[in-house]
Amino acid sequence: YALHEAAEPFDLGPWRVTPLPVQHGPDTILGYRVDDFAFITDVSRIPEATLDRMRGLDVMALDCLWKKPHSTHLSLSQAMEYATRIGARRTYFIHMSHDLEHEETQALLPAGQFLATPRTCGCSLWCWGC
Repeated sequence: YALHEAAEPFDLGPWRVTPLPVQHGPDTILGYRVDDFAFITDVSRIPEATLDRMRGLDVMALDCLWKKPHSTHLSLSQAMEYATRIGARRTYFIHMSHDLEHEETQALLPAGQFLATPRTCGCSLWCWGC
């Protein structure tokens, strides 16, 4: 495998990988976009320039720790707001605390937004809705 400086988009085999700088409290870290899928965990703020890199997503996995504000993670309301702004066809909230009761919380989410859940359907550890 070749190491890449993760500042600009690069190709990795058949995939286009786009680094997504985000804030994790005071620190800048990276999420990644791979073609039309993005994965961002450990985020408290997404800069406007990064939001621009996230337009046109099909699926996004986004940090959502719990309902109340946190210094280094998105709350449920913040995650929902970012998901709406980004407009991915499907957004799965990840990195959740046990404080978010699944059925109750899922009922609060608009169409296209879901709590990611481990499934035992056989396709993988994390099922994206099969």
